[in-house]
Amino acid sequence: MHREFRVCCRGKVVATGRSVKTWGLAKIGVTAILALTAVSSAVAQDPFTPSSQEFEPETDSIEASSGGDAYVPLSPTQKYLYSVNQVFTGPVWIGFAMHAGFDQFRNTPNQWGRNAESFGMRIASHFGTSLLSETVAFGVRAADH
Repeated sequence: MHREFRVCCRGKVVATGRSVKTWGLAKIGVTAILALTAVSSAVAQDPFTPSSQEFEPETDSIEASSGGDAYVPLSPTQKYLYSVNQVFTGPVWIGFAMHAGFDQFRNTPNQWGRNAESFGMRIASHFGTSLLSETVAFGVRAADH
């Protein structure tokens, strides 16, 4: 990697060139992602708190006679919202960034290098893995009654 150095007006040596610009873009990108996920998680509906319009719980005669609350399985919409919540909320993205940071430190995979672009690729890789995992899990949840 080629870096250029220059002396700043206060006598400090600073790096210039593509790597410094890329780190600046990476910081802006991570900040934007965290801000968007914070907004989306504030707006997103909790999949375990159904609205009264979605369904009314039905009770079996056995469950009603026992006096306990009836178990109501999640609707497919609630299962989908749960899967979306598992991929797109803010804390999950913080986990992606932390995991990518550890991978950056360990230089895993080493073919990607240790620059800002590789950090972005690592975050995208963890996001893609999580998205694929939750998509498959949603399919299983939707098929499982």
